[in-house]
Amino acid sequence: MKITYTLLFAIGLTLAGSADAFMAKQPSPAIPKQFAATEFDIIAKSIRIQMEPGGRFAYVPKIDRPAIEDNLKEMSRLLDGVEVIEELAHVDRIRLFNAQEKVNGLLLQHDGDRLVCEKTKVTGSHRPRTVCMTYNEKRAARETVDRMINNMQRTSMPQDRSGG
Repeated sequence: MKITYTLLFAIGLTLAGSADAFMAKQPSPAIPKQFAATEFDIIAKSIRIQMEPGGRFAYVPKIDRPAIEDNLKEMSRLLDGVEVIEELAHVDRIRLFNAQEKVNGLLLQHDGDRLVCEKTKVTGSHRPRTVCMTYNEKRAARETVDRMINNMQRTSMPQDRSGG
């Protein structure tokens, strides 16, 4: 019985260590929880640059981009002429917070640095294995497979040579 508890304790420590390592690898939000009102234009510009091809947020779907832009503009409007966020009226601070959370949520969902872990079956084994990769790596792998499948379909499809 003592062996079972020791084994369970060791497994628990291993899992806890994995969770700590997993949490340490998670990317930071695009807009920090706390920032100076005077820094916002630089933050917004950085986000727009990172949404371009090759950037951290390059995979944000086109359908989400207008919402991100609208919220960035709302935040900029609220912070216009403000030195510190505490100068804003309470209702405006709430609007600022909500816009910030919306932008961070949309961006982090498709963050290229975000770690995505999945359980997969390994050929020749009954034990599932956890595989972790970044969102960018996962997208690149999916695109590679899609390209391979398209190439195989193109080369294996018989050509219609009847002329009609």
